[in-house]
Amino acid sequence: MTNVIQILEKMGSNPSRSAGDYAATVSALDLDGQQKRALLQNDPAALNELLAGRKQVFCAIFADEADE
Repeated sequence: MTNVIQILEKMGSNPSRSAGDYAATVSALDLDGQQKRALLQNDPAALNELLAGRKQVFCAIFADEADE
């Protein structure tokens, strides 16, 4: 798991952080400048691109007709 994913997971478990705490936490991370910038600007599209994430995810649920 990359450092970015780990910090997002940790920060997500404590959503009550202030904006100042968030900026200080991100600034202290051992990440490259572009990743820090994407996090500080709350830019998920840029962060996704930097982490080589998928551009689109598709989920489908097919109900079994026998259950109707």
